[in-house]
Amino acid sequence: MPIHRPGQTVRETPTHVLTLPLDVEPWQAADLGKTFEAARLLYNSLVRYFLKQYDLYLKSRQYKISAAVLTDKKATKAQKFRARRVLANTREKFGLSRTGFESKSSDLCKGWLADRLYSMVRQRIANDCWAAFSKLLSGKGKQVKFKSYYDKEATLRNKWTQGDFRYDNGFFICNKITIPVKFPKDDAYVAECMTHRVKYCGLSRRVIRGKVRYYISLYLEGFAPMKVTPDGELKHSVALGSKVGIDIGTQTVTLSSRNGVWGGVLAAEIGSVQKMQNQLRRINRAMDRSRRATNPWAFDEDGQIVDIDQVPAEHKNKYGRRDWAVSKRYEALKTRRKELYRKQAAIRRLSHRLLVYRVLSYGTEIHVEKMNFSALAKRAKETKTSKKPGKTLSKKRFGKSLANRAPAMFIGMLQLKVQAIGGALYKSNTFKVKASQVDHQTREYVKKTLNQRYHRLQDGTEIQRDFYSAFIEEHVDEEHNSVDFEACNRDFPDFYKMYQAEVVRLAAYKGYLPSSFGIKR
Repeated sequence: MPIHRPGQTVRETPTHVLTLPLDVEPWQAADLGKTFEAARLLYNSLVRYFLKQYDLYLKSRQYKISAAVLTDKKATKAQKFRARRVLANTREKFGLSRTGFESKSSDLCKGWLADRLYSMVRQRIANDCWAAFSKLLSGKGKQVKFKSYYDKEATLRNKWTQGDFRYDNGFFICNKITIPVKFPKDDAYVAECMTHRVKYCGLSRRVIRGKVRYYISLYLEGFAPMKVTPDGELKHSVALGSKVGIDIGTQTVTLSSRNGVWGGVLAAEIGSVQKMQNQLRRINRAMDRSRRATNPWAFDEDGQIVDIDQVPAEHKNKYGRRDWAVSKRYEALKTRRKELYRKQAAIRRLSHRLLVYRVLSYGTEIHVEKMNFSALAKRAKETKTSKKPGKTLSKKRFGKSLANRAPAMFIGMLQLKVQAIGGALYKSNTFKVKASQVDHQTREYVKKTLNQRYHRLQDGTEIQRDFYSAFIEEHVDEEHNSVDFEACNRDFPDFYKMYQAEVVRLAAYKGYLPSSFGIKR
C-alpha cells in the first residue's frame, strides 16, 4: 500500500475503484430515486443558466475582437497571448469557470433539492457540468445536452468520506438512510482492496435486464492489487522488466518481445461469440421501419427526412422541432437495443482486461505508437466520386470499428495496470519513428498504402506489416524518436522464427480475423 507523503494531496496519490452491489429494499430504492431526480434537476438548471451565459459570452465585444486576433494569420505571438488572456478574463466575467459553476450550484439548489443533495455532491454535479462546457469552450464538443427523465443510468459522487453521503463500515449512508453493502464471500481480491484507505465513494444506478440496480463505487488509495489463486500464486503471470513493442490498429493488435510474438483482434468476443452485431443491425432496421410507419409526414417520396420548414405545424413541439410519434413496439425495441449495448460494453471491458494480462505476460516495458483515434473516427472532408458516373463515395472512415473495438480504452487500461505493477508505457513519436514505413536493413523509409499488408525487406523477406511495426516499436531508442537499427539487425532472426510460428497459428484460427489483417486462411 503506497504511503501518503506529507505535502502530497489526496488527488495526487494513485486511486483504484471497487464497485459492489447494494442490498436495497423497495422503499429505499424509491428514496434513492428522489435523490437522483434532484441531481438531474440541478444539472439541467445549471445547463439552462450557463447556456444563456455562453450565448452572452459569444456576443460580447471582447470575444469578437479576441477571436478575430486568434484567427488572423498575421497576428504576432504577443498579440495572440494577450487575446487569450482577454478571453480567459471574459469567461470569468460570465461565470464560465469551475468556481463559477460550483458557486451557481449553491444558488440554484434551494428547498427540497438542498435537503436531498449534500454540499459536496452538489459540487461534483457542478464539476460534471463544467466538464461538458469546457469541451464546448475548447472546441472539442459541439453542444451540451440536458439529462432526460427517462434515462435511468446515473452516477453521484462525493468529494470526501464525511457528510450525509458516505461509506461507513460495510454500509452506505445517504440522506440518513443506511443501506448494507453486499460483499462476496471468501474473495481475496476484495479483502485486499478493503485494506486501502477510502478516499470517497459514489452511487451508481444501472438498468440490467430491465431491472434497476444500485451499486456503490469505493475510490481507494493506491494501485489495485494483483489477483491471486487460492494457493497464493499470481493468477496471471507477469514478465517483469521485459520490453514489448505493440502495434495497434482500429480492430487488431500485434506485439513483439523476446518472450514471443502474438497477434489478434481487439474484443474478439463481441463479433464472433456473442453475434451481437447482427442482432443490433436487425433491431436498428426494425426501429427504422416502425418510425417510418408511425411518422409518414416526416419522409418524402425518396425516403429522406423532410426539411424542418416542410413539417406540418401539428407535428412540431413547443420548441419548433419535430414531434416524433413513438409506438410501443419501438420502445420495446429500444429497450432491447440498450440491453445489447450494455452486454457488448461489459464483454468489451472483460476482453480488454484479459488482453492486458496477455501483454503483461510478455513484458512490462511497453512501447506503442502514439495514435489519435478520435481523428480516425471523423468523416472525411474531401468528397470523392467513384468510376461510375454520378456515384459519390461514402465519407465514413473507421467510426464503427473504433466504437466496437475501443483501442483507446485498451491502451488506457494497459497503462494503468502497467503502472500498478511498477512498469511503464511509452508512446513513440509517430511522425519520427514511422514504424510502418521503415526498413531496418536499408534504414530507408518507404510510404505504403493501406491495402499493402506485407513489407518486403532488402533481402526479399516478406513480413506482415503490423507484426513488423510491433518489432520496430520494440526497438525504439530511449528518446522514443528514432529506431535502434543495430538492435533490430541483432534480434530480427529470432523474431522472424517466432513470427512464422504465429502466422501458422493464425492461419489455423477458427475465430474472426478481418481481411485487412492480411493472413491467408
